Amino acid sequence: MQQRIAVYDDLLRALQVMGTIDDKTPKNRVLYAMWLLETKQLCLGFDLQQECSFVNITEVLLQVFENDIEIYWMAKGFHVLSEEIREEMGMLLDLTETILEKEDNGIYIHLKQCDILPGLPLAKWYSSFFSGVLSELALIRIWDKICGRSNKIVIFVFIEIMRTLRRRVLRCMDLKSLLECIDSIKDEQETADMIVNKAIELWQQNKGHKEYNIPKQLN
Repeated sequence: MQQRIAVYDDLLRALQVMGTIDDKTPKNRVLYAMWLLETKQLCLGFDLQQECSFVNITEVLLQVFENDIEIYWMAKGFHVLSEEIREEMGMLLDLTETILEKEDNGIYIHLKQCDILPGLPLAKWYSSFFSGVLSELALIRIWDKICGRSNKIVIFVFIEIMRTLRRRVLRCMDLKSLLECIDSIKDEQETADMIVNKAIELWQQNKGHKEYNIPKQLN
C-alpha cells in the first residue's frame, strides 16, 4: 500500500508542477492524466476532456468508493479488462445479433428494419461496461462478473435493456429516439437493478452453450 501511495503522490505532484491539472480539474480527469503520465502517453497539449473508457469507468468508481488511491488502481485494472473486451469486440458484436435474434426476435427485426442496430454505440458501452448507461450501484454487480473474465455478460446487459424497455423500443423508429429512450433510465436505480438481475440470469442460462462461446485467439 505504501508503494501505491508513493506512486500516486509522485504522479499527482508531477502533473501539478507541469501545470496539466489544477484545483478545478475534475477528479476523474485528474486520475486519467495520472494514468496517461504513468503509461507515457501524456504529451504537450493533450486534451484531457476527450471521452474515453478510462474516464467513464473512473466516474463510476468515484461514485461508489472513497479512497482515491484505491480508485486509481482499480481504474487501471478495469482498463486492462476494457482492452480485453476491445480485442474481442468483433466477436461480441456478432454474438449480440445472434443472441438478440434468439431471445427476442421482435426487437431484433425492428432494429434491423429501422437500420438502428449498426448505429448503436455497443463498442463504447461494452468497453466501458455500461458506465453512464445504468446506475453505478447496479453496475458493480456486472463488473464483478467482468473481473472473473466473463466478458460475454455485456451482451446480456444490452439484451435486457432492450427487453425491459421493449414497448418503448418498438416505438423508436430511428437511432436518436432509441438512444434518448435508453438515456432516460440512467438514474433509475430500480430499473437498473431489474435489468442487471435479468442479465445475470440470462447469462447463467446461456454460458454453457458452445455456440455462444468466444473462441480464444492462438498465440
